[in-house]
Amino acid sequence: MARANAVLNVSSFEDYAKTGVIVYEVLGVGRIEFRPQNASEGNRAYAEYHGWKQRQSDCIVSCETAGDKFKSIKTLAEHYESGSPDWRIKTASGERDNTGLFYQAYCVVFTGNTPEGARAKVEALSAKKGIPVKTLVATMAKNPDIIRAIAELKASKSTAGNADDLLAELEG
Repeated sequence: MARANAVLNVSSFEDYAKTGVIVYEVLGVGRIEFRPQNASEGNRAYAEYHGWKQRQSDCIVSCETAGDKFKSIKTLAEHYESGSPDWRIKTASGERDNTGLFYQAYCVVFTGNTPEGARAKVEALSAKKGIPVKTLVATMAKNPDIIRAIAELKASKSTAGNADDLLAELEG
């Protein structure tokens, strides 16, 4: 349960599955044992709803377009409704899909395009050359201008603050 430098530690799902108890330990304050089965039926139902809604929301954090979000939520819903015991969906390669970020970077480098238009162009090139989309994107993402655009896009989405200010404070 304990992690280095943690103020709050929560028991693992495996422990909860065995005991039916969620244990919270607050460093230097105490321990709380929560038994969800003692909560009202309405609160348990709401907790389940909230958990599923949060899981679906978590899966779309890295999605770039509305279409990507829809596809991600649909895939996750179909996965759970299939009865699979696996919490996470494993991709064939085990890698995260960053094609949406590439399409946005493409639009920064080649102005006048949209992510949807870039996707259509890449899909057309994929069909023409017989090369999988992900392989094309991975190859084109090595272009220095695309690399810079991806870095700028990631930095612009950061909620931590201005990179220069943070680095100056770190060295301060």
